[in-house]
Amino acid sequence: MALCFAELSSRFDTTGGPYVFARAAFGDFVGFEIGWMQWFSRATSQASIMAATAVALGYYWPALKEGWLRAGFMVALTLIFGGIGYLMVAAGWPRAPFVLGLVLGKIAENYLYISTARYGADWLTRPVVLVLIAILVVIQLWLVAAAVDALMARQTTVLVPTAVASSVLLVLSAGLLWYVVSFDARLRHWGRRG
Repeated sequence: MALCFAELSSRFDTTGGPYVFARAAFGDFVGFEIGWMQWFSRATSQASIMAATAVALGYYWPALKEGWLRAGFMVALTLIFGGIGYLMVAAGWPRAPFVLGLVLGKIAENYLYISTARYGADWLTRPVVLVLIAILVVIQLWLVAAAVDALMARQTTVLVPTAVASSVLLVLSAGLLWYVVSFDARLRHWGRRG
């Protein structure tokens, strides 16, 4: 399905997704019907995702299970993600990598837990991991150098906010990784003492 959408998207210059494709293939009426169904399905799926998030967090914070706090939480969450989307569009950042990061984040978290549980901090010294870290650092340094060159030349480009955001995310990721590994080391230390 995703490959079909990718192929169709490469053939059109305008945005609109299924609405544009259906209108070009079958005319205005079918395009209108598809656009309406797309809007309705997105609105209802967004509402169900917000409700499911409130229910899931309600297990940890029971006040979110019902009442005004639940409704306020869902509205606030919708506004936060809407604001993030608006800022990404305004800055010219693509949204696909953001969604990909959300999807792959869970997988990365699972493998981080497995590696840390199995090897402790020793997995960070394996050659493949060291090569991947080196590649990440080189790419980041190149991005920052290109952004600095753009700033020195007084060019307005999307590269500068991207370099800043990726640098912040790299530092936050390194800090999180350090915390997870050190937390695991503390658990092992206390486990040996007890």
